[in-house]
Amino acid sequence: MTTAHRLADRPGPISRIAHVPRHLRADALPAMVGFAGLCLAALMRAPQMVEPDDCAYRASIVALSHGHILLSNAQYLALEHQLGSTASSAGPGGGAIQQWDHLANGLWISEKNPGYPFLAVPFQWLGALRVAPLFYGALGCLGLWFGARRWLGRWGGAFAVVLFCSSGAALAFAWRATMETFTDASLVAAGAGALLWTFLATDAAQRRRCVVGLAGILALVAATFARYTDAIALGVAVLAIIGLARRVGERCRSGPRAWWPPGPACSPSTSTPTADGTRPATPPARLPSRLVRCHPTCPTCPPICSGRCRCCCSG
Repeated sequence: MTTAHRLADRPGPISRIAHVPRHLRADALPAMVGFAGLCLAALMRAPQMVEPDDCAYRASIVALSHGHILLSNAQYLALEHQLGSTASSAGPGGGAIQQWDHLANGLWISEKNPGYPFLAVPFQWLGALRVAPLFYGALGCLGLWFGARRWLGRWGGAFAVVLFCSSGAALAFAWRATMETFTDASLVAAGAGALLWTFLATDAAQRRRCVVGLAGILALVAATFARYTDAIALGVAVLAIIGLARRVGERCRSGPRAWWPPGPACSPSTSTPTADGTRPATPPARLPSRLVRCHPTCPTCPPICSGRCRCCCSG
């Protein structure tokens, strides 16, 4: 078959959307509506320097967009003049730049570096700084939707996203692009949701679970980079991963006798054969529900499994 035929047989974007299960689209609709409402509420608010932190983060983001982490006196004064050109740009303390320290060598450095400014500066380059918290909020919603849907059932993801987008903290900070509060919370939500999906999606491919789990860890690292106190969430995630890995390792070492419900006395290798040389079938109700897709040539599988269970020798 030529390349042209393969491309012709490949389904287009419209057909891919049409093949999405209807219940999946119905579950995603409330989540999308909730996030769209959050974006609308955030973009309708005019930018404003509410507290000194806003001025500090804004100055750091603008300085980083020009490639400067440290500023000389001349650069500091030029940046202050640029940011204070309008009356609305002044912070609550009256200055356009606040919370910057003057070093002994005569240079200026922001108290907010490193941190959130490094996550927001790509959007400053694009001239869309106000989109920065909403972008990270979208990542948080994706993590919550997949993680909660896997954990709580069909509508769990939609409820989690709607509650996240309608919370008071989200509505209070999502419109403030010069503050890290909503961004680091969104990264924590994205990381927690990704790890939750990784822990529970035992039917997914191992490579996909590894990629999603790594993405969750990176999201928590980015949240810690933006706000150091998020190291607590990162530590909890690492402990959960270690605990799960030890539990899985113990199950693998225990072998098929550990998961056979009746115990060693009734395990497949010790059951008494019948007169015709076959082992008696165990009632299906005694098989654990988690045992699926057994290797068809496994010598220790119970006869009742008929290739529907998974054991340690299935590879």
